[in-house]
Amino acid sequence: MKPPLLAMIAVAIGCLAAPPAAAWSTYKVTLAGNNVPPTDPFYRQSVSALNAAQRSLVFLDGPGPGYSYSVCVQGACSMLSPPIANAAFSVLALSNFGHVAGSVYAGGNYAFVGGAVIGYDRGTCLGCGLALSSESKGVNSYGHVTGWAEFTTGGGKFAFKYTSGTGIVTLGSLGGDSEGRAINEWGHVAGNYEAPGPTTRAFRHDPPGSMVDLGTLGASTWAYAINDSNWVVGCSVNSSFGVLQAYRHNGQNILGLPALSTTGPSCALDINNSNVAVGYSTTGGGQRATIFKGSNIKNLNLLMDPADPNSASWLLTTATGINDSGAIVGNGKYLGVDRAFVLTPLP
Repeated sequence: MKPPLLAMIAVAIGCLAAPPAAAWSTYKVTLAGNNVPPTDPFYRQSVSALNAAQRSLVFLDGPGPGYSYSVCVQGACSMLSPPIANAAFSVLALSNFGHVAGSVYAGGNYAFVGGAVIGYDRGTCLGCGLALSSESKGVNSYGHVTGWAEFTTGGGKFAFKYTSGTGIVTLGSLGGDSEGRAINEWGHVAGNYEAPGPTTRAFRHDPPGSMVDLGTLGASTWAYAINDSNWVVGCSVNSSFGVLQAYRHNGQNILGLPALSTTGPSCALDINNSNVAVGYSTTGGGQRATIFKGSNIKNLNLLMDPADPNSASWLLTTATGINDSGAIVGNGKYLGVDRAFVLTPLP
């Protein structure tokens, strides 16, 4: 039997229709960890990273001088210890295997890397005795670290990469001071350096080569994350708009990403291996956590499950991490207080 004429026309029209817009997930939103009373305004909670095992790196600042770093999964948190007992320290990065990296104060600030969170060892001070000061800012699943180190007084800060086999190796600079910000599983580094102007410019370092400038949307450019395909994201001052604009670098070219408003700043802070990025964009209503897919952007506040009454308690302002499962972490307001969130995609 031949199909009815109207059905044939409908099929033909469907074939000629424009391709669909980006498909957006709907998310369940939860607190990143139970290391803080949910609505106590005297505690400030924030999250900076999320790994493949759904572990998130959560910072908690409370009354008095006390603060803590924890790794949280499914709301349960394990507090991290400094690599040197009782020393002040900061933790800035978390790998898929649970390594943590940051800096510890031991008469100066020194880079360190810690072992897996399960059976967590206190870590190894990378810069102690080797540099005047240093800091780790990125770590991968092999425990390879990137950051910056200063070796001589007034000699400048240089981006480095650390492995257990080579120790700290400087990556050089295309101008003044430089720093590594992120490292992927292949050991490629994204970071920033001071260029004449003065301006800040983003770079990528591909072993065993040298730094490559990633270009700019007009003025200063910062890199924040790199995925395993060497795609880098960050933000750049767009000369046309005069504000920060999120960008994606696909290994060859820099591309400005859309914003919720061209008059407010935006930035991409992380990217997964599906090339989906997250960050923030500012509108007349303030800063909002966002997700970038291809040439599309979406306010994450509009993607929370509307059937979940908990969604109404949140204002999501910044998305700081996304993993390959599509889960997202970030910071916002929960019933008006500073809290970290986890967004889990719904089936």
